[in-house]
Amino acid sequence: MTAADDMFTAALDRAGPDLAKFFTVSRDLLCIRDREFRFVRVNQAWELALGYQAQELEGQKMAAFIHPEDMPASLGHMQRLETEDEVVGFINRYRHRDGSYRQLEWRARRSGDHVYGVARDVTERLELQAQMAAAHAAAEAANRAKSDFLANMSHEIRTPLNGVIGIASALARTDLTPEQRDMLGMILSSGSTLERLVSDVLDFSK
Repeated sequence: MTAADDMFTAALDRAGPDLAKFFTVSRDLLCIRDREFRFVRVNQAWELALGYQAQELEGQKMAAFIHPEDMPASLGHMQRLETEDEVVGFINRYRHRDGSYRQLEWRARRSGDHVYGVARDVTERLELQAQMAAAHAAAEAANRAKSDFLANMSHEIRTPLNGVIGIASALARTDLTPEQRDMLGMILSSGSTLERLVSDVLDFSK
């Protein structure tokens, strides 16, 4: 930390016990950074979320802990605070002490030469959302496969069935014995029933 940061931290301490208590009891990841993107102060929630003690983070560049792929967007959001008072809702990945990455959702506000940030670990929430999206996509794919299968099955059944019904209808217009006409009637009735069943199955699957 620089002398200016020491003075800033001292000023925070003099601001009263409420701020210190807030830093102590908050379950969110609280931090204050300077214009050089260095941590000036962090609370104990960082240790719980990322495994680093406060003294390991304070004075360090935030970029040292951000996933390389998230650096361009993260720097863009940080630089927005040079011209805007507040940035809300951006997410980036911070490296845990064990080498893994946790996804943090940020809300940050500028005050003078410092930025006050509040982050929340949303790793599990995003993983759950991804799992739900994957399950939804799988269900839609299965439904499409079912519809395609039934459509193909319908075609495979209807084609010979229409042939049977057509031939039976043609035979019905010929001279038949009463017994033959009864059997032909059963064929036509069964064919019509099967045709309705195929249509009902297709309608049910939609």
